[in-house]
Amino acid sequence: MKNKNIFKTCLKIPAVVKFQLKQNLLFLKGSGGYLCLDISFLTSKTLSLINKRMKFSSFFRLLQKSVVGVSLSFVIRLTFVGVGFRVESIKNNFIKLKLGFSHFVFIKIPFYVEVFVPQKTSLVLKSLDEQLLKEFCSKICFFRVPDVYKGKGILYKNETLILKEGKKKIIRMKIINKKNHNYCLVLSKICLGSSISFTDPSNFNFLLGCRESFFSFLNPFFVQYSLKTGFSFIEFFLKSQYNILFVINLKDPILLNKFHKICKKKNYSLLNDSEVSSGFLTNRKTSNLLIITLFLEHRKTELLQKESLLMNVPLISFNDLSSNKFSSSVAVIGSYSSLLSKNLILSLLSVCLKQKFNHKNNAT
Repeated sequence: MKNKNIFKTCLKIPAVVKFQLKQNLLFLKGSGGYLCLDISFLTSKTLSLINKRMKFSSFFRLLQKSVVGVSLSFVIRLTFVGVGFRVESIKNNFIKLKLGFSHFVFIKIPFYVEVFVPQKTSLVLKSLDEQLLKEFCSKICFFRVPDVYKGKGILYKNETLILKEGKKKIIRMKIINKKNHNYCLVLSKICLGSSISFTDPSNFNFLLGCRESFFSFLNPFFVQYSLKTGFSFIEFFLKSQYNILFVINLKDPILLNKFHKICKKKNYSLLNDSEVSSGFLTNRKTSNLLIITLFLEHRKTELLQKESLLMNVPLISFNDLSSNKFSSSVAVIGSYSSLLSKNLILSLLSVCLKQKFNHKNNAT
């Protein structure tokens, strides 16, 4: 695309703007004020025709902006982005700024610029000369250059700042031997963070270590043994064609739905912990009935343990160490607060329920 020939273009001048020529100076006067342009290059005899042409093209662009300046004026708006970045005051031709330093920043206002403060976080600058106005604005912005990571600083209004992405923390995963099941138990958080009672001596054979006398690290060897014992009992009752009643406390709807479908397919009952109260076994058939509690609070677990003792119903509970361990029920001790540990237990139960057994004729 070729540039337009400025010698053939017309410049529309508003009626408000008036021109006055004095020697080599051209004065422009409008409603906003007046400006002065140097036109000495037109009468210069030392410049060649090509240089005069180049000078005149730049002069023509400057004349266009000067006409706009004296008639309408140029306005630039600055915004202060950041905690505590603001304009404090304007006194004695000085702008007092607070830009996060230990001291205030004072900037002298030139005579050709008018400054307004509509808000504490914005600044409006007005001038007839666009070039001088931009120079003064860049001087203000220099004190707080916009941060490309957080976006804080002094910005022009409607300025789009493309933020860069910060450094990401690289998490290196340790390779764990698949044969070592104890590490898998620790990673699933079944063995961490179970509350204990130090007055009960039977707790200490389950513990591997304690922290701040509030939480314990369960010994993964005992947890592994407890899981094996619990699931071996479940397999025995499944082989003996027992009816299983699950009592669960699970807030995750996806896991609950998934497990509910498996129980419905196998004709096993599933109750929420809120549906269980004292005496709920009185109207149920207790012959060949097995109760499995999953992730209940210790009070609910103790209530079910008492009910099962009264009705002579076997009970297998997946609970933490603070629950009652003195009943005749089987307790698979662990810490089931995390979603990962709950998912692991439900997955193991689902695999166990889907197995096909050669059922015995009579339960022994």
